[in-house]
Amino acid sequence: MLKLLLTACFLLSVALQAQIPTNTTRVAQGSLNGQVVSKVAPVYPIDAKVAHVEGIVKLDVLIGTDGHVQGMKLLEGPTPLVQAAMDAVSKWVYKPVLLNGQPTTIVTQIDINFTLQQ
Repeated sequence: MLKLLLTACFLLSVALQAQIPTNTTRVAQGSLNGQVVSKVAPVYPIDAKVAHVEGIVKLDVLIGTDGHVQGMKLLEGPTPLVQAAMDAVSKWVYKPVLLNGQPTTIVTQIDINFTLQQ
């Protein structure tokens, strides 16, 4: 069962690692903070906790005209934390971004910071 779940998570991450279209409007990192309708916190992977892995996972995220995440591309981050960050961000929902009064697909960078409690 666990193997099946891990396989499903891997397939989802591959599907979400879509190529970000080059003609998509880029929105500065942090400028969508007030536009988040639903935000899911990442679950710190147990293996990463045991190994004391901390760091920032940086993602380029494609947000569709309906405000849902349509894809993402890993920019950088500690390997044991990447899947947890992608799983969480894939569930985020934004208010649709308007350009000239019309909903538009955008790309923005999202950083997910993983720190262990001291």
